[in-house]
Amino acid sequence: MPMQCSHFAMTMKALRCCNSRKALSSPTLLLVLKVLIPRSLQWNSETRNCCSWDGVECDEQIGNVISLDLTSSFLFGSINSNSTLFSLRHIRMLSLADNNFNYSQIPAAITQLSGLAYLNLSGSYFYGQVPFEISNLHMLSYLDLSYNYDPDTSKKFLQLQNPSLKTLVSNLTRLEVLNFRYINISSEVPGLLSNFTSLRLPSSIDKLDSLKILGITGCNFSGAIPHSLGKLANITYLGLSKNNFIGHIPSSFQNLTHLTALRLHHNKITGSLGNLTKIEILDLSENKLEDPIAQSVSKLMNLEYFLLAFNSLSGFLEFDMFLSTSNLATTICHWSLGKQTQMRQGQSSNISD
Repeated sequence: MPMQCSHFAMTMKALRCCNSRKALSSPTLLLVLKVLIPRSLQWNSETRNCCSWDGVECDEQIGNVISLDLTSSFLFGSINSNSTLFSLRHIRMLSLADNNFNYSQIPAAITQLSGLAYLNLSGSYFYGQVPFEISNLHMLSYLDLSYNYDPDTSKKFLQLQNPSLKTLVSNLTRLEVLNFRYINISSEVPGLLSNFTSLRLPSSIDKLDSLKILGITGCNFSGAIPHSLGKLANITYLGLSKNNFIGHIPSSFQNLTHLTALRLHHNKITGSLGNLTKIEILDLSENKLEDPIAQSVSKLMNLEYFLLAFNSLSGFLEFDMFLSTSNLATTICHWSLGKQTQMRQGQSSNISD
């Protein structure tokens, strides 16, 4: 389908002159872009300054493209290594999220955009190995490669093996947001041995001391949650769901004074909650929790959203213990507890699910 495969290339051709501060003057090209790419409806010949086009931002003094947002632009095809995109050497923000790149690979030429601070390639049907060259983008503070997967079968299209996650952690020390949801992070052990080797979240993750958001849902990790995560002092959101983590929530998490959301559902956590006094969102559903949780829950003064469905809890949860968590009062009715768990308010009737 040659016409479809040209969508992205044509969009980049329209920008080529913009980066050299010349005006686009091809009515034919603009007409085609209007048909193919809804965002380009504002890319018209009357607006000769392409820096004013929707999704394009330029440096006010020099005129170089510094930001390109083509999110949800119905782009289709692949990105060639000689694409005009890689001539935008001054670009700092690039989003190609929510498009269809037809199971093509993320081009290694991405390394040419060395000034990138923001890169979002999520949900765009990229396939294959995450290129090593991404680890050379030392200025990155935001990296999102998530949801390149089949939502019906949960098949993951991207894999991270070489470079490994550890390599990326070592090089991208400015990261504040790292979203790798549903990337197949494979063991470095070759051959059949990889089936018998646990994939551990590297303890060196703590080197990302600027990190505020970490999402590694569905990335095949197992073993204990590393205590080193407790050194991420700026973290506000931690998404570790749909892995095979076991054991307790590390006591080091009490050092995460900015952590407001912790999602751990669909793991094998068996221990207590720990001291997470700043938490507003806590999802511990589909784990192996057995320990009494009443005392831990009563300390979560800021809790607004709490899920404990499908655990192995038993006994009673005193309703009165939630009086101190006033923000939870409107959501407490949405709890789904284990079959053996009951909630009790004083001496009144029990509520069980």
